Amino acid sequence: MKKIIFLSIIYIFLNVFLSASAQIGFQEVKLHSQLFNGAVVGKTVVPTGWKVNVTELTLNPESITWPNALYVTAVSPDGSVSMKYISQRKFQQQYIYGFGITSQSVDDGYDNSNMLHTLNYRNAGDTCDFMVHVIYPDTYNTFISETPLSYEDRDALNAYWQLYDSQLRSVFGEYGGQFNFKGTEVSLAERVYQSDQNRTVVSAVVSGFEIVSYITADSYTDYINWDMNAVYAMQAPAAMFDQYRAIFDVFRLNTYTSKEYAAMTDMHSTVLYNYMMSLKEGPSTPEIQLEKSLNDATNQTVDTGDTYNLTDGWSDVIKDQNDYTTSSGSHVKLSTSFDHVYEGDDGTLYAGFGSYYPEGTTELFPTSVNVR
Repeated sequence: MKKIIFLSIIYIFLNVFLSASAQIGFQEVKLHSQLFNGAVVGKTVVPTGWKVNVTELTLNPESITWPNALYVTAVSPDGSVSMKYISQRKFQQQYIYGFGITSQSVDDGYDNSNMLHTLNYRNAGDTCDFMVHVIYPDTYNTFISETPLSYEDRDALNAYWQLYDSQLRSVFGEYGGQFNFKGTEVSLAERVYQSDQNRTVVSAVVSGFEIVSYITADSYTDYINWDMNAVYAMQAPAAMFDQYRAIFDVFRLNTYTSKEYAAMTDMHSTVLYNYMMSLKEGPSTPEIQLEKSLNDATNQTVDTGDTYNLTDGWSDVIKDQNDYTTSSGSHVKLSTSFDHVYEGDDGTLYAGFGSYYPEGTTELFPTSVNVR
């Protein structure tokens, strides 16, 4: 990974973690891709002194429908606490019935003929249960509790579900009777687990839809296509877990991929799918042309810079966060529980409660989001 760029140190007054007069420093870290010319493809915010590592996931285990993903690990200086982030991933579950024969896709397998990671559908809560063992495989994780959704969470989740559902119904409506659109689901969950002497929290956002494709009236394939839109996790010593939750919240609110990375992944998916189909249908696209098309997609997206403007207004509401734009144009997300956010002349940010007002600072207000 290229040299990490520290844009600023963020000092946040955490009423859970420290006393009212104390402060803890955070650093914003740009996430660089070794696969794509060292381009910046995301960002995170972690405590000062923590080490950040980026692993890039590509085809097998990733599906051709979304062939790039980031796996980010942040570790405390003494190694006792770790935080993890996995960006958007796509999966498929299949059930095939034809001429008296049935078959089903493998749960957590790979369909090499279609370049798809097959994984049985799990809502957000079940995804947390599954991913805690994937992210922390060396510890035995026992479920303890689930964080209840607030009314605001439920309203935002419902609003996003309605948009997601209407868009998919519009798409599949164009296919007429070829597909039977069964429905959609969107879910959000955060669960806590006991892991030996440690405690672990996993947060996940999941969306998915089900369709049935008919060969004859009695022969069909049932597909569930679904996304882990984002997965976050933290493991800490049980005695310190509640205190570190405040740090995890800052990490969760400020760790995500750039708009350009998502655009590149979408373009790569199209290029790779067309190449795969050409291999199946006869004379294929030359590999040199494939490489050129993939490089062109990279040049048009992540090589142009990185922006983190809100792509979906619902995500900030669901995460109980506000987006703030600093004087340098950088975006930082902080919990809505903070009453005020200020920026100093040196770029230092302060988030606090009540009437605290750092001398020589300018108050920042949440970034306006244009809903269209």
